[in-house]
Amino acid sequence: MSNNNNDSDNNKMDMKKVKDFGSIFVKDISSAFLCIQLAIGQELDLFTHMSDFGTSFSTEELAEKSSCNLRYIQEWLSDMSAAEYTLYDPATKKYIFPIEHAVFFINKETNPFMSSSIINTLQPFYSNIPKYVESFRSGVGLKLSDISPNIGDLIADITYQSMKFKVNGWIENFLPEVHELFTSDPINTINVVDVGCGEAIALISIANKFNHPNIKYYGIEPHYPSFLRAQANIAEANLMNSITMINDTSQALSNGERKYDVAFSFDVVHDCVDPEGFVQDIYNSLSDTGIYIMNEILCSSKLEENYNRSCVLIYSLSILYCMSVSLAEGGRGIGACMGEEVTKQICSKAGFKFFEKVDTNEVLLYRIKKINPSKI
Repeated sequence: MSNNNNDSDNNKMDMKKVKDFGSIFVKDISSAFLCIQLAIGQELDLFTHMSDFGTSFSTEELAEKSSCNLRYIQEWLSDMSAAEYTLYDPATKKYIFPIEHAVFFINKETNPFMSSSIINTLQPFYSNIPKYVESFRSGVGLKLSDISPNIGDLIADITYQSMKFKVNGWIENFLPEVHELFTSDPINTINVVDVGCGEAIALISIANKFNHPNIKYYGIEPHYPSFLRAQANIAEANLMNSITMINDTSQALSNGERKYDVAFSFDVVHDCVDPEGFVQDIYNSLSDTGIYIMNEILCSSKLEENYNRSCVLIYSLSILYCMSVSLAEGGRGIGACMGEEVTKQICSKAGFKFFEKVDTNEVLLYRIKKINPSKI
């Protein structure tokens, strides 16, 4: 009986749709297994070694340069070529790693295109699948320490290139009033705070670019290992006199010590246990003429507007990290795809009178103020 019903269902199916979805499914499964090979290649510096050749190379040359087994290198290069990461010339039996591909894997400290650090998150996420299964049943998320002891470093690496190489361009190109404030040779003290600053990569970039004795920078970070790394990064950048770190939540803003002229949050609000409270704390700490610049994930709060491969990654990271760490602390788990509509509601509830999405397809930025300039 069961087999007959299946036959009947099969006859009703649109086989083109079956084939089309089968292609999607195979592509996604292939990508999942390919990511394991990418992680291995990154751990063994194979991408750097391939880039160092600067021209075509053989399996034997890569095996020797990397001190790896020849047979494993042969199979790994076959996988990379099938995935079109490397190019294979059957006439010479050699491979090429084009510079246009290599830039995504090499020179983290000097290359704004380097994006492969996200691969390093795969192992802790994969290994925690049993914990996530239980979270689906219980509704309780995973705390940072449940995911990985070095989760702060792993997450910082995902946004590292943007925070180091792009944030000042955002200020110069999209935030004219902030740029003018930072370059005006101020007589009075300007207080700038980055709330939830992680390892202070963005704050260091900004303080390096707009270094002035009357601009005082502050970083607030509750995660203690990230706070310690931020202090080390600031010391290494010789900015201890410019940047003050505070190991606390956003509630530290409400201590009344100072009012801030500029507040930043980079890719933070959607992770918060209490996003409304976080934004309220920033509102309370701003001067009347201050400005809050919020950077969030470039997506919509409406699912139907997020049907693309970038949002597939964002929703996945939301389940594994953003939503989960919020739920773990009793938060609402707002998720990475917060979007403009939800963000505007949160800011309005806090008391902000001016909310504007910056016109750029490069990054999602909001300009937020206590006072609507048009009402002055």
